[in-house]
Amino acid sequence: MDTEFDEDVPTAMVYEALDERANQLVARYVSLHRAADSDEEQAKWWERVIAVRDIRRQVPAYDREAIIRQIGLWDDELRQVPRA
Repeated sequence: MDTEFDEDVPTAMVYEALDERANQLVARYVSLHRAADSDEEQAKWWERVIAVRDIRRQVPAYDREAIIRQIGLWDDELRQVPRA
């Protein structure tokens, strides 16, 4: 996943990339939630779903630098979070 965005790429398209990363991460966490062996593990993964949702809501759609920074953080997280 590439977090480099040329200046010619409209901020709206960069924000769409943020949404896509959030959706990928939420899907991963929901999958882990469903595969969890315990209530505690389910709760852990569901808390991550809620955290991604909250972060996505906090990133201003007009703040290109914040959007790109968050995409980079979520790219790192996607590389580290196991698949169910």
